[in-house]
Amino acid sequence: MSLPAMDKRRLKLIVGLALENELYNDHENQQLRKLYSDPDIRQTENYYRRLVSSESSHDREAAFWLENALRQERPESVDMSALNVRLQQLEAVLYALLMEGAFDEDRDLNDWLNYAANAGESLKGAYVLDAKILASRADESSEKALAATSTRDPRRYYELGLLKKETKKIFEQLKMVHSTLPVPEELMDSHLKIQASLIELLSLLKGVDAEKQAMQELHSALEVAKRSFEG
Repeated sequence: MSLPAMDKRRLKLIVGLALENELYNDHENQQLRKLYSDPDIRQTENYYRRLVSSESSHDREAAFWLENALRQERPESVDMSALNVRLQQLEAVLYALLMEGAFDEDRDLNDWLNYAANAGESLKGAYVLDAKILASRADESSEKALAATSTRDPRRYYELGLLKKETKKIFEQLKMVHSTLPVPEELMDSHLKIQASLIELLSLLKGVDAEKQAMQELHSALEVAKRSFEG
């Protein structure tokens, strides 16, 4: 499928954001590198569908970045305020359970709580992409927390099972909210140049912890710039 020049540059930028995210998290993704080198909307759509249906929150995270390049097929009506209230309620119950210290393995429960809380904060700030990524991680953590809970304690197992189902429902509703990333035409070239340099540096420094702080600061600065467009 042939794209106008502006659309192809925008597609490259968005695929590059997904690739940056992978590299920053020390993951190598050859398919994203291929799409970054030669942006193709049909291949991007196909890859998105494969990733978004994955059981791995890591794969789904890459999909949510790619979603910004896709056209929304039909608008979805999702009550974001109601979702935020549900996330707050989920956070409160998880916190109470964690404070009880009733679980042998608290790490997954703590992760679940933190991801749910941060998803709510992101949603409150209208950062839909971040909220989807965090809700996806909360969903995966809920699976791990339930798996680590002894079935010899049926009441606790039942409680966590209900909370896991609620987390899944919230995540599935958030998935219906389409992410978009508008970038002004006059800033496109400068963003692509900065991105190319960042991807090259991240590729060179992949797995080198000593240099990660500098990369984190640059990555954070670019995130702030990206969010200025969303606002």
